[in-house]
Amino acid sequence: MAQGGTSDRPGSPTQAEGVTGGDPLGRNSGLWGDRLAVLVATVGGIGWLRPGPGTWGSLAGMFLPLAWRPWIEAPDGAAGLPARGLAILVVCGFALLAVPVCTRAGRVLGRVDPGCIVLDEFLAMQLVLALPERWSWFAAAVGFALFRLFDIAKPWPVSRCELLPAGWGVMADDLAAGAIAGAILLGVLAVF
Repeated sequence: MAQGGTSDRPGSPTQAEGVTGGDPLGRNSGLWGDRLAVLVATVGGIGWLRPGPGTWGSLAGMFLPLAWRPWIEAPDGAAGLPARGLAILVVCGFALLAVPVCTRAGRVLGRVDPGCIVLDEFLAMQLVLALPERWSWFAAAVGFALFRLFDIAKPWPVSRCELLPAGWGVMADDLAAGAIAGAILLGVLAVF
């Protein structure tokens, strides 16, 4: 711990802001809301995995549709447009709820969008996999690869979305990357 109550990392918050001496969850701070925000923003700690925490968060997000896709698919395995539209609205609703969570976690961790915040990748993968009419491992793998490509490369408009303030930028760039990846995925699935 450096003098003056701050951690050794540049840009880290002080003890008064909720993090004490290299304790990323603020266990000694008594700020349960901060701890919960970090826990949710790191998707239960998945964001602490290395290397590539965004990849781990995306992988975790790739498997959640196994739980919710059966609820929106007809007996023939296809999800109609209204059901997929509803799934997209639910994902967007969760993304709106994630904005203040990511804002608070970023404040606690001392950076707007530290790599350990992977809730954005996790939710963006839900968006990617809500778009296809049918879920398959092929669709999941191609969607994952496309999303990671656009999330890492950050072409326009993804890079523009990243400039939004705090949690808005954290969520918006990944949702934009997810929307682009999902649209391309629909094209790939139409061909294959």
